[in-house]
Amino acid sequence: MALKAKSRSTLFNTLSPIVGDEEVVDDLLAQFPARDIDEPITRDHMRAEFATFRGEVAAEFAAVRSEMTTEFAAVRSEVAAGFAATSAEIAEHRTEVERRIAAAHRQTVTWLIAMATLVITVNTAALGAAVAILR
Repeated sequence: MALKAKSRSTLFNTLSPIVGDEEVVDDLLAQFPARDIDEPITRDHMRAEFATFRGEVAAEFAAVRSEMTTEFAAVRSEVAAGFAATSAEIAEHRTEVERRIAAAHRQTVTWLIAMATLVITVNTAALGAAVAILR
């Protein structure tokens, strides 16, 4: 509650001789505002201010969470795109390796058939020569 100037002056003049120290009396009177607008804070007002502050802090945390969620989603998307690109490259290389293996396999089979034909031809010729000799 605010003290009027007259009340403040009366208290100062009465208490100063009793206390013996004007500075102490000034400190005591400083606890009582001189104007209504200088009223000390009440517990209810302090609670209301803290509630407002808590709300502001909660809103800031929510904004940060939202921003982090958006950023993490972007990072996840970039990582997924990177993995997809790498998988595509691996698939291309695998296809090329499979193509080369198939070509090597065809060449090997062609070579084996040619060798088998040669062996059969030589054996047939040798068998024909042996039959001719034995006749």
